[in-house]
Amino acid sequence: TSTSTGDIDALTTSTVGNTWAHATCLNNTGPCATTPYASDFATTWGTNYFAASNVSEPITVPTNAEVTGIRYAARFRSNVTTNTVQLGLLDYSGQFVGQTIAGGWSAVGTTNALTTFTYTDGIFQVNPQDFIDTSANLGNLRLRTSTSTAVGTATRDWDFALMSIRWIEPPAASGTLTTDIVDSGGTTVATPSVTLSAVTFNFDNVQTSTGTLGIAAQKVRVNNGTATPTWSLTVASTTGNAALWTSGANTYDYNSTSANGQCAVDPSGSTITPQSGCVTTGLSKGSATAFNQGVTDSVTLISAGSSAQTSCYWDVTGVTLSQTVPVLQVSGTYTLSLTLTAA
Repeated sequence: TSTSTGDIDALTTSTVGNTWAHATCLNNTGPCATTPYASDFATTWGTNYFAASNVSEPITVPTNAEVTGIRYAARFRSNVTTNTVQLGLLDYSGQFVGQTIAGGWSAVGTTNALTTFTYTDGIFQVNPQDFIDTSANLGNLRLRTSTSTAVGTATRDWDFALMSIRWIEPPAASGTLTTDIVDSGGTTVATPSVTLSAVTFNFDNVQTSTGTLGIAAQKVRVNNGTATPTWSLTVASTTGNAALWTSGANTYDYNSTSANGQCAVDPSGSTITPQSGCVTTGLSKGSATAFNQGVTDSVTLISAGSSAQTSCYWDVTGVTLSQTVPVLQVSGTYTLSLTLTAA
């Protein structure tokens, strides 16, 4: 029992008030009535005496927080110079195959092989998130024999134990849902554009020009800083459905029939890359869709459902654009302005 370990007594004396006192043992006998982890004992199994004990501490990681360190503190003594004791933290992600039981532990803090007490504390920072059982909201701190030459029993004292976490939280939500075109470093591209493949003047056949919306140097970014997970990313003509491809005085349609000029958008093969620490859960890609004046004036690229994350951004690349060019269309460099909207 660990009753009465809630006080810390004088730090430098050999006497103490309330402690968790437990004796060392040999093999699986006496007070060691249960089979230990392999790392609970030290030196020679069956020859040297050892002891190990551990306490579970209730720790709940805040929602959306990232654990950056495990804070520990304890006061204890081995009470004999032939038996060295040290703290350890339970790693819930790993396994150490031991005598008969698997487990994972990392040693921390100062050792003690004295009749006086040692106080030790610190912050453990090696994969600290692995040392909290988030399903049970627990951490575990152990005191074990790290080295032993003892050939007889001794009673050790554990006076105080503390375990907690250090963590960071994402910045407060900005409260806005935005979309942008950014370069590979995340900086806004001042004048983004998509270049469609060139086609030659043709007397007889409709031709198709293609391009890609969203490349490494011009990624489509959606940033949801709101508390609402649902949103849609769409593309449409900037000036409305009466817009035209224009080269000087020459024009042709983007939202008519294939023969007169029609632009199609296919996001189905696109790539969605989430911000580090975020996921694509809840996001779905749109299907190949052609603009059709008055019927389909905008095309959905990405939709976010109720299971999507908030306070995250996602980069979209690889959306295919295709545009039919009418027969006998006058040669030129044609442009059409499109607008991306996240709502």
